Amino acid sequence: MSPSRIVVVIGATGQQGGSVARTLLEDGRFPVRAFTRRPDSESALALAKAGAEVVQGDLNNIADLERAFKGAYAIYALTDAWSAAKGGVDEVTQGKNLADAAVRAGVKKFFFSCGFRIDPKFGPSPMCHDKNVIEDYCQGLPELEVTSIWPMFYHTNWIQCMPPRLAADGRTVEFAYPIYTKDMEFPVLDTDNDMGPAILGLLTSPKLDTDYNGGSLIVASESLTLPQMAAIYSKVTGQEAHHVFLPTGDYDFVDGRGDWTSMARSLAVDTNVWKFWSSGPYRKGVADPLADVMEISTPTKPTTWEAWLRRTGFNVQDPAWREKMIKTTWE
Repeated sequence: MSPSRIVVVIGATGQQGGSVARTLLEDGRFPVRAFTRRPDSESALALAKAGAEVVQGDLNNIADLERAFKGAYAIYALTDAWSAAKGGVDEVTQGKNLADAAVRAGVKKFFFSCGFRIDPKFGPSPMCHDKNVIEDYCQGLPELEVTSIWPMFYHTNWIQCMPPRLAADGRTVEFAYPIYTKDMEFPVLDTDNDMGPAILGLLTSPKLDTDYNGGSLIVASESLTLPQMAAIYSKVTGQEAHHVFLPTGDYDFVDGRGDWTSMARSLAVDTNVWKFWSSGPYRKGVADPLADVMEISTPTKPTTWEAWLRRTGFNVQDPAWREKMIKTTWE
């Protein structure tokens, strides 16, 4: 395998990057260079054992990035949005560092995980603003062939930052949230299992140099409302479940989750995102482009909410799952 086929994966020990790194390593056609802050972490050591070249670096240090990008064919890039939200990290600077280092290193293919672009008619979106600025910057560099990756709503959000709750009877599962009305649709995806095949599909797609050069890929398997999610959860688990719409500002609804309020606010108060998600291209055929590229890379289809529930055994009534929902973080 020529070293010119090396793919540098940013955030290789996280959910998105980890999925990409593992998929490429299993496939074998694209050597993986895993970029991480912690090369001695359990995840980094597992990637190294699987055959990845693990390199240490910091997104805030452009010299680290340039060294990591030397001789690479493509870069899967993403920025540290949650650290930026906590303060002390400039996400736009990180994104521009990634793009500038790629140009300096002579890398052409640049996949940027940038979230999604909100139609101006819905108003500004704090959640998406910085990523949109970075996307515009990357797309404006003539030296790069940029594909914008739009990952949608993670199935694992129900574990990491938005867990359903048990009702007062201790049995009924409530998908209980402010902002999210019964009619809002969530384009959902299984980040751990679908992001990697999607990127492998792009790398091997005959459309990579045409449709996807300067284009974008929505990564989502289907669009569902919260009542639909609750009904599917009930079907799979046999537990009674339903959607509850909470008053605006009611964020303190998961016992024991100390960081829930701030996380809920960062996701829920950005109402323009949810209005946008319930409109436009996400209402029809949301899985079609993802299914197209995944068909190239694997004989599988994007993971539905029902398939994810059956595979993981996600169970809100189970004390072990409740403990996991309380303790799991975005780090």
